[in-house]
Amino acid sequence: MVTLKIEKLVKVLSEKGISDVRVLQAMLEIPRHEFLDGVFDAQAYEDMSLPIGHKQTISQPFIVARMTELLISETAFVDRPLGEVLEIGAGCGYQTAVLSKICRKVFAIERIEQLCAVAKKNLNDGLVGRTPWHQDAGVMNKKGQKGTELITCWIPFTKTRIENGCMLAVKESHKFGLVNHDFGSKGQVEVRGKEIIDKLSTVPLEADVGDIILLNRYLLHCSLPNKSKNFRISMDLRYNKAGQPSGRDPLPNFIVKSKNKNNIKVKNYKQWIALWEKAKVKCIPRKWSYKYPLPTFKGSERDLPNII
Repeated sequence: MVTLKIEKLVKVLSEKGISDVRVLQAMLEIPRHEFLDGVFDAQAYEDMSLPIGHKQTISQPFIVARMTELLISETAFVDRPLGEVLEIGAGCGYQTAVLSKICRKVFAIERIEQLCAVAKKNLNDGLVGRTPWHQDAGVMNKKGQKGTELITCWIPFTKTRIENGCMLAVKESHKFGLVNHDFGSKGQVEVRGKEIIDKLSTVPLEADVGDIILLNRYLLHCSLPNKSKNFRISMDLRYNKAGQPSGRDPLPNFIVKSKNKNNIKVKNYKQWIALWEKAKVKCIPRKWSYKYPLPTFKGSERDLPNII
């Protein structure tokens, strides 16, 4: 239900003139109701300002989106994340959270001590950047869930520790088989009845640069909130047997190794980029009628790390 409300709000923002894909995506990913007192849940996804105490309000979503869009338009980095941004007047942290989806680093100032504490709690509780409890098989479609033998290779590009949001896994949960998943408040797929997991034995998966963590498709895992001042950067690669469905139809999948060389379709980075460009057409427009301006890759191979 919450996901539908967020999507409806984003559609309203698009109809009112917000067109930048990054802003719309950020607004889609941040659950506004979690920055408000529970009594305002019914109005959380209306395009209106609401009181947050101390004679202050959470800004109207259109204003948040428009300010963010204007900020982006004033920079030269059209297809890249913004650098460091200073926000004056953080309030409950909602605008800060939206900016965090677009900027490399956000500094926020709030003069009212009580609101500053609220904003810190909202952001540190994992509203930004935390991945909920799930199994990798649980985020696949039905075809993938039925028989695809999947293994995930999780690769950190920075040290991952508890304080900067390392992964957390449930011991021996790969023996559970597939559990039920639902769409959570942020539109992400997560385990249904996740409060049960808190009673199970968990272990943090801290790692250094150069490590690789291999995940069974049924392993229950999540990421902790990043409470540090720095990004935790990682990537994951998913491998399954040739001929089995990837379980994520819009995303690129291709054979990377085969005895029959004719099966290998991707032989260089340009072909790989082309697959992702095609995938964006399927993924980004989602189910709304408006069209997103799609960023395109026009650089050289050396520029690739700056764009991903």
